[in-house]
Amino acid sequence: MSQLDWKENLTPINRQFDDIYYADEDGLAEARYVYLLNNSLPEKWKPKSDYAIAELGFGTGLNFFAVLDLWFRNKMEDSKLRYSSCEKFPLTGDDITKALSRWPELQPQLKNFLTVYDPQRPGFQKIKLSTNVELDLFIGDVSEFLSQLQSPIDTWFLDGFAPRKNPEMWSDEVFDRVLKLSSPSASFATFAAAGFIRRGMLDRGFQVSKVAGFGRKREMLRGHLA
Repeated sequence: MSQLDWKENLTPINRQFDDIYYADEDGLAEARYVYLLNNSLPEKWKPKSDYAIAELGFGTGLNFFAVLDLWFRNKMEDSKLRYSSCEKFPLTGDDITKALSRWPELQPQLKNFLTVYDPQRPGFQKIKLSTNVELDLFIGDVSEFLSQLQSPIDTWFLDGFAPRKNPEMWSDEVFDRVLKLSSPSASFATFAAAGFIRRGMLDRGFQVSKVAGFGRKREMLRGHLA
């Protein structure tokens, strides 16, 4: 389980990695900018009857609940969303509740999620939050998650802690699996802007752009398969 400290504005800090889970300014706005806007969502999922998102680093679940909010606001009743994510150091339900408490629009789906979430159970948990939305949450190591993940993946959220603090999430093996599991038109986004990530994704056939980051973050990366 993750051991947390908390800032006055309820931003959680992971003690092991000495890193925050989201931007102090507004974590939900950050998730929407970095992972939704820079993956061209919702435009990219509208033509598809089935859409798959994979996330490396579930954390507080903020990206997932931002996706759910967008999905339901766009009334995607005739499409299916499969969201897969992994977390090696899961938060308790109480900590997730505290971390997401400042965003009332996320609370209805959060309550549904917490009725079935079990951070103590390793491996995959299949959580259905509606007839057409399924969360496959893996509690465990990223390499195990990627070895068991179903393909193809349409969109990637690369959201591990900072690369220098959490290199396991940003290895060549991870990049190789991302490519292997990707659909022909897959996209990715990450808050990170490290040169080795850019080169790693370029080497695997992604067209990569460095764009303005959120808030005080100067740069981030996004890309798609050619």
